[in-house]
Amino acid sequence: MSENGNTQASDVGDLTKGYIGFSKIFLNDPEPYLVERGGGYKAIGMLTIALFIIVKMFYSITDSFSHYRVVGFDFINILSKVAKTGAGRLIAIFILIYVGKILLEKWGDVDFSVNEMIEKVGLVLIPAFFIGIIGLPFSLLQFTFSGYISGFSYIMEFVGVFFLGLVVSQSRKVHTAFLLAALYYFTVRLLGTLI
Repeated sequence: MSENGNTQASDVGDLTKGYIGFSKIFLNDPEPYLVERGGGYKAIGMLTIALFIIVKMFYSITDSFSHYRVVGFDFINILSKVAKTGAGRLIAIFILIYVGKILLEKWGDVDFSVNEMIEKVGLVLIPAFFIGIIGLPFSLLQFTFSGYISGFSYIMEFVGVFFLGLVVSQSRKVHTAFLLAALYYFTVRLLGTLI
């Protein structure tokens, strides 16, 4: 391997260690990172959103394999399902970012920029992402309990969004957090049906 290849591999390793290290710190005490202003963790938020969507797409592949094991393999349908899963989650997250920003400004007495919302939404998806990563090998191996892990990851998405609404709301209004979580839930469900 060339020296440039070694440098790139080292950079990826450093990035991975940095992301995992930050995630451990964030999971231990998330509130300071969610209330902090300035968008200093936007790159981590964007990376988490991208990785989270990729994990969801992998789950749709494993679901397709278990389905097509019975019916027969159809590459186009699997590719279509993966694309729909990725597009649906991406659209739902963007709606959460933009409409959630409006909800937080109106009822949460918070004025976030779009960059700060991207950061905050990405940060609250860290637990769901890691739970999804833990369950993915079990899903690939078609273990029965992988559905429980996937379901727990799914629940943690909404818990994270609720927590975001509760923590960043200046007056800690529960209805603001509930509206934010409900917005995301119904958007994910609706897009899952329409796409």
